[in-house]
Amino acid sequence: MNDIERCLRRKWRAISDRCKHNKYYKGRVFNQFEDYSEFKKWSLMNGWRRGFVIHRKDRNGHYNKDNCEYISEADHRRITGQERRRFSRETIIEIRNKYTKGKSSIALGLEYGYSQRGIIQIVNLETYKDV
Repeated sequence: MNDIERCLRRKWRAISDRCKHNKYYKGRVFNQFEDYSEFKKWSLMNGWRRGFVIHRKDRNGHYNKDNCEYISEADHRRITGQERRRFSRETIIEIRNKYTKGKSSIALGLEYGYSQRGIIQIVNLETYKDV
């Protein structure tokens, strides 16, 4: 078995195991690639490269040809991080403006239902760096 075959088999098994055994995915997300050979063929024709990861475009959707794409790990972290964001772009700007005008991180935390540390990370650009 060559290196590409090993990498793709590992991805295939990881997806299948996640869908069957992970309590978050089990019964909710399914692997709809009929078998490994179908997955391999799709992967090689749809952007598989060493170091790339499978990204589900609709994170609540299944693993299938229409919902999956290969992207870099950095892009995957950026996209999934944005999907999980608690605050909108407008709210982040609002928090930063209020802090700049003298409102304390404690008061902002209470106002927005967020920890003081989380507010400090927002205003110091440790999180939401792209806003």
